[in-house]
Amino acid sequence: MIEFIPANSPEAEKLNKEYVLIKEKEKQKYLPSEIVNIIKGLGYTAFNLHHHAVLWQVKKAKAKGKNFGVQVAKTWYWYDTWLNEVKAHCAENAEKYGKNT
Repeated sequence: MIEFIPANSPEAEKLNKEYVLIKEKEKQKYLPSEIVNIIKGLGYTAFNLHHHAVLWQVKKAKAKGKNFGVQVAKTWYWYDTWLNEVKAHCAENAEKYGKNT
């Protein structure tokens, strides 16, 4: 039998250190504008919401199984996996997005 106990519960504090504690953690989520601001902060000053939209559409980033984000109610949020994908894309296209190398 496997029993899951929250790591911050009184029961977990009583357990012997030989047990494995699993902590539930929600993934960091970003709005498209936050992704763009982060990328601009990295020096890709010409990168904008239009470029972001074209990129996710070309890469079909919202497709099931890609694990790039999630829809909550009517709003799409991007995960770190997508942010890393955008960073890689911008690095490969630095001149296009205004970064001096």
